[in-house]
Amino acid sequence: MTLSDPVEILSGIGVETAKLLHKLNVYTLQDLLNYYPRKYIDYSKITKIEDLQPGIVSIKVTIDNLKSRYVRAGLHITEATASDATGRVKLVWFNQPYRAKSISPNKAYYVAGVFEFSGRNLSIVNPTLELVSAFPAHTARIIPVYKETKGLKSSTIRKALRQVIHLIDDNADILPAETVKSNDLVSHSAALQSIHFPDNQKKLDAAQHRMAFVELFELLLASRLIKQEIISSASPAIAFKKSIIDRLLHHLPYQLTNSQKIALWQIYKDLEKPHPMNRLIEGDVGSGKTAVAALAAAMAVSNGYQVAYMAPTELLAGQHFKTFSSIFKSVGKIQSVALLTAGIKTKNKKDVLENIKNGDVGCVIGTHALIQKSVEYHNLGLVIVDEQHRFGVNQRNALMAKSKLMPHLLTMTATPIPRSLALAVYGELDISLMKEKPSNRKPIHTATVPLTERTSFYKSLHKRILAGEQCFVVCPLIDEDESGALRSVNAVYKELRSIFSDCTVGLLHGKLDSFNK
Repeated sequence: MTLSDPVEILSGIGVETAKLLHKLNVYTLQDLLNYYPRKYIDYSKITKIEDLQPGIVSIKVTIDNLKSRYVRAGLHITEATASDATGRVKLVWFNQPYRAKSISPNKAYYVAGVFEFSGRNLSIVNPTLELVSAFPAHTARIIPVYKETKGLKSSTIRKALRQVIHLIDDNADILPAETVKSNDLVSHSAALQSIHFPDNQKKLDAAQHRMAFVELFELLLASRLIKQEIISSASPAIAFKKSIIDRLLHHLPYQLTNSQKIALWQIYKDLEKPHPMNRLIEGDVGSGKTAVAALAAAMAVSNGYQVAYMAPTELLAGQHFKTFSSIFKSVGKIQSVALLTAGIKTKNKKDVLENIKNGDVGCVIGTHALIQKSVEYHNLGLVIVDEQHRFGVNQRNALMAKSKLMPHLLTMTATPIPRSLALAVYGELDISLMKEKPSNRKPIHTATVPLTERTSFYKSLHKRILAGEQCFVVCPLIDEDESGALRSVNAVYKELRSIFSDCTVGLLHGKLDSFNK
């Protein structure tokens, strides 16, 4: 028997059981060993019957007084008495008629299950039992519980694993011996043995620590390899032009924060290199990430390269289009900014596509429309992805593939990522943190208004609107869902038009024809 053999080779694994294992992507004995438990139940503590308390229990007993009967159609009950030197306890199985024939009186058994009320009496209901003389796989130890599928229980998986656990080979360890030793890790074989059949909690903890280490090791190694591959690729070297940034900053209606200046300088230094930038800007909403992206895009366009900025929604794409247009306008001769989304008119889209193809558009802002086959770039040098976790790797790659040379990549996120996690998950990226908020940003106050106070809240809101202030009400849905658990923007719009009848109440969402135009 070898690890490459199919699971059908095992005793108790017939054609139908094998099909169920295949549903779990378990085809070979190697797959079976790599199918880790999702949780554990601790049956390792053997309790005397006189000390039993309601809950999960494990006892060592002999069994007698077996009774098996049908109570009514569809309900069979098997009852027995379990005894040790300290007392007796009732065992009850429902719809398991084979139990009566499978139990031998006067032999020692491990029994594990839940000690609870069955009718008016405390019993162990539907317990698992094994002979003490056999290797316990389901009782008297920490029991692994696996992800199951209909018709396949964890007990079947444990029985199969018991037949292959001896095949574990320490030579298959992917970690170098010095790494195992320096990090005080258990061996590959010991970890795998304890993951499936832990002798105690200490060995299980050590095994889980080892497995977690390997997962992080693989992530970091993959990140290093990706980073090496990126560095070996060729990208356009985009020169830093001080005159351009001076003009841009002069026309900005605000001063950049120190975080923005540092991030922007890091980006400019990356763009000058002949291999691809792969940088992530991490900063809270309102920290100025879009402004930094626009200033980076302007530098690329001033060097004759095109920029593609991919936003997760049409609404955000429209907002960024206005921001970029305002910033680019101050530079004068820099080429135009265009908006490309699925919602723009066909005639306008044809014009935009033609201008992108011939290079008349320097920066194009859009959604997934940017990666469609119909979009041909003239000289794509920089790709910017907003809220990068909203896009898959294939989508980003599809956009970056639309260039003769590998374009530089700048991604952004407002999701806080701890440094240790960022190094593990985004190890191939260089990270710029933007911790500061613009000095002119108004303070934010958050409060919860109970439903019982909604009327008085609307009255105070009404006064502020009449005083010339604006109010935005954000809803999770456009239309009502069947459950009615969440408020829709259409329903709230009708409600507020009635409440604020002397005010102008507008409606804005992504499905409006006027918005998409």
